[in-house]
Parts: sequence; C-alpha cells; structure tokens
Amino acid sequence: MSFLSFPEAVSTRSVLRPHPQPSTRNSFACKQDHGKVSAVSKLCIFAGITLGGYIGWWSGEQCGFGFFANFLLSGLGSVLGVYAGWKLAQRSP
Repeated sequence: MSFLSFPEAVSTRSVLRPHPQPSTRNSFACKQDHGKVSAVSKLCIFAGITLGGYIGWWSGEQCGFGFFANFLLSGLGSVLGVYAGWKLAQRSP
C-alpha cells in the first residue's frame, strides 16, 4: 500500500456516483416552497449586514477598543443586522 493510495474501505466510485432522484410518489407533500428567498429579503438582509457591521465597528472605535475587539463587535453587529433585515423583509408585502 503506497502513501497516497486510498484505503480499501473508501472507494472513489461511491463518492462520484450521482445521488438518486427523489421519488415522485410523495411529491404532493412538498408543494410549498419554503426555501425560496425573495429579492427584497436578500436586499434587506444585505443592508442589515452592512449597516450592522459598520455600527459595530464604529461603536468599538468610539470606546477606544483595538482591532480585534472592533472585529468582534462588527461581527456581532452583522448578526444583529441579519436578524433586523430579515424581520424588516417579513413586514414588507
């Protein structure tokens, strides 16, 4: 067995095999599209990420924190911005 060969249990054929298509027998149960996200939702979430991240970074700068703390506050602001943008998008018709 060479250094770069796969063990016997792992086969590249099983990895590269296409996944089977779902059965159409129960397709009536999956008619609702819960996974679709509208363009308005995407825009509101993007704006929330941008503004939340900026506000988080700005608040860290105002408090005199260093780069790492500003980075963490920016991430927290982005997470809160995603939530706020998502809630705003739910309110729009």
